[in-house]
Parts: sequence; structure tokens; C-alpha cells
Amino acid sequence: MTKIFLLIPLAISTLNAQPLHIHIISGSKEYKANESMVEYTKELIKVFKAKVTHTATSDKSKNLPNLNELKDADLLIIFCRRLDVQTNDLTIIHDYLKSKKSVIGIRSASHAFQTFLGLDKQYFGGSYSGHDKEFKITMKKNETQNDHAILKGVSFTNWVRLGKPYYNYTNSKDTVLLLSGTANNKNHPMAW
Repeated sequence: MTKIFLLIPLAISTLNAQPLHIHIISGSKEYKANESMVEYTKELIKVFKAKVTHTATSDKSKNLPNLNELKDADLLIIFCRRLDVQTNDLTIIHDYLKSKKSVIGIRSASHAFQTFLGLDKQYFGGSYSGHDKEFKITMKKNETQNDHAILKGVSFTNWVRLGKPYYNYTNSKDTVLLLSGTANNKNHPMAW
């Protein structure tokens, strides 16, 4: 299995005495979000010497343990699905996003919070409208983005995987397409 870690290019001052604080919200059983974020956390600590806090929950959960840690975070990573976020927790998430700090969405982040479905369009520039059945997907990078920092070090030779491509055909015009996938003779935006 090929491991891919997107090394997040951030404007991080090495002169700053405080380590980068990353908060992760995960909870998608089908995609093993909690398990993969534990492994990803190890890499973030190793590579960036970051402080990583984690809200690990499950699909459709109302419980977001440890979410107060988000208030002081520099970066939020979201990899969860249809959480039923309650008012107080939703306020913490909204306040973070309004601060214009960095946020990264992985896979089901397009519909991470059932009580905030506008997250996808408003913050990720996506247009999630469901997904296809499972197909063999041939991944390819957008050749106009060869020098993009996120794609550096990622191999694209014979990158084929099984998956259910998400429908994101009308993403915001200001998004930058990095990866697409061909499945069942259709092109799907995969990373932007």
C-alpha cells in the first residue's frame, strides 16, 4: 500500500517559539478516519514538530470531545461525515473558520457536519452532490500544477485505486484542481 502524506505548505515562522498547533476532527467509519488520523498525527509530529490535538468521534455523532482545543489551533483538519453538531460546538467551529485560519478537508469533509452543509461550498469551494458506486479509479495530476507544493514528492505512475468518486462538477472558479480521477469513463475532481 502506498502511503501519501500531503505535507501542508503553511506560512510557518521557524522563529516562532510556539509549535504549530493542528486540531483534527475525525469520524467516518467507512473510511477509517480515526485510525488513519492517528497515523497521520505521528507524521505531523515527526515532520513539523507540531502540537496535535484530536476530536475523534463517529458518524452522525452529537459528541465532539476535546473540541475546545480548536480555539487555539493554527490549522484544522476535517475528516468526518454527517456529524450532528450541536449549537455550542458549532459556534466553536464557526468562530475558528471566521478567523480565516487554515482548514483542510479530507474526503467526506464536504458533508462533515449535517447541521452545517454550507461548509463545502463556503470554505472548500466544493459542490458535493452525492457519489457514484465503487469503480477502479485512475488518478492523475493536473499537468498545469506540476510545481504545486502539495504535489511535490507524490508519485503518479500507475496510480489506480478502488473508490466511490464524489460528484463535484461545479466547484468554485477560484479553486485550483490538483488531482482528478477517471472512473467509468467520467472525470472526477479529486483534490483541489
